[in-house]
Amino acid sequence: MAAGRRRIVARSDALGVRWADRVAALNAALPALEAHRAAVTDASVTPPAYYLAPFHAYPDGNVGWAPALEVEASALAVHAPLDPTGGLGGDALLRTNFMRILREHVDPGAVRRVVDLGCSTGLSTFALADAFPDTAITGVDLSPHMLAVARYRAAERAAGGGDGDGGGGGSSTAATAAAATTSGPITFIHRRAEDTRLPAASVDLVTLSLVAHELPSTALAAIATEAARLLRSGGTFALMDADPAAWAAVPPPVFVLFASTEPWVGEYARLDVAAVLERAGLAVRGGGKNTARHRTVVAVKEA
Repeated sequence: MAAGRRRIVARSDALGVRWADRVAALNAALPALEAHRAAVTDASVTPPAYYLAPFHAYPDGNVGWAPALEVEASALAVHAPLDPTGGLGGDALLRTNFMRILREHVDPGAVRRVVDLGCSTGLSTFALADAFPDTAITGVDLSPHMLAVARYRAAERAAGGGDGDGGGGGSSTAATAAAATTSGPITFIHRRAEDTRLPAASVDLVTLSLVAHELPSTALAAIATEAARLLRSGGTFALMDADPAAWAAVPPPVFVLFASTEPWVGEYARLDVAAVLERAGLAVRGGGKNTARHRTVVAVKEA
């Protein structure tokens, strides 16, 4: 596991991500981040076993500060090959294209409430906020450490000091960091995506970004059922993730490195996502390719 992580960091440095610098900038803000973590933590939430298994080269899964502080650097590195210019814009391209596909299927004027399941440090949530600026957005995640970074980045955005991509690291004051859970229309809550405890039929759009390949199929089915419960009649569910059909084109060393840190990727590759959504009461209505390696599936909760 340690060797896998070293390879990931080395590859990132070769791409120009400046992994250590980005993580150090967030480490410098740990007092503020700890205040956010304490404020957002729901002690009644118990992570499922799959979330605590070795994952992404972390022996204890996605819990703790190490994964939370490294998500932004990892996203830049993993998605860098998607940038046709050879730069570090692949992650932004992936998310921009996801928003484009969403807006092709959803009338922005009809979207008032959005839930972003598995929001991590808010990269997907902030993309939604930019694409649907007049909506109330709730980001849901199992890690209070990830949510602490999300809240910290939201405070930076609200203050005009950051765009949520982790580029500069920033250094909000402890007072700013301990502010309310919401930043404008964005709220972050510590819950399981399978059991958000949010009101039924209260949401126009539910998203799941780059999470499905990290789940056992039973968990994805439960999340789809919860998404259907949250959606109003006619509401939209959008799943964006890796496209297994494109993996044959990935250079073998890159794919081996990817698969070595993803315990559920084989199960995801064999999964009929459309069938899972249909069984949850979500009728697939379209989607599209975000990049050569990623897809979006759009489904609707029918009356």
